[in-house]
Amino acid sequence: MKISNKEILLMNALQNFSGVTARDCIIGEKNIIFVVNHNDVGNAIGKKGEKINRLKQKLKKNIEIYGYTQKPEDFLRNSLKEIKINEIKEKKEEEKKSFIISLDSENKRKMMNQTGKLKKIKEIMKRNYEIDEIRIH
Repeated sequence: MKISNKEILLMNALQNFSGVTARDCIIGEKNIIFVVNHNDVGNAIGKKGEKINRLKQKLKKNIEIYGYTQKPEDFLRNSLKEIKINEIKEKKEEEKKSFIISLDSENKRKMMNQTGKLKKIKEIMKRNYEIDEIRIH
């Protein structure tokens, strides 16, 4: 994973505001996504969101924090905690690595209402876990 100078500056800003070191930073049009260690998510946000809100005001962008875990399956479950995942299967084809998420019909509907979030999670998975694809089944 390559990190640009702009991303490094934003990661430093997060550290200055919250004392938390980011593992990754993804800059979007309207938002900035920081990936921090799972145990540091609360510290990055601050009590009642005060740290993250100050950073939002300073950067004039929406900020999202995701918690990195060692296992990509745990990252997926934590990032989609409002969706009940039945099973996550890892699949390897030649050089590609993908995950297949099994959901019931109710949770598939919930997932379809969160396509923006899923897109962000896919980007984080690709950059941090080298997962090429996530499929919903």
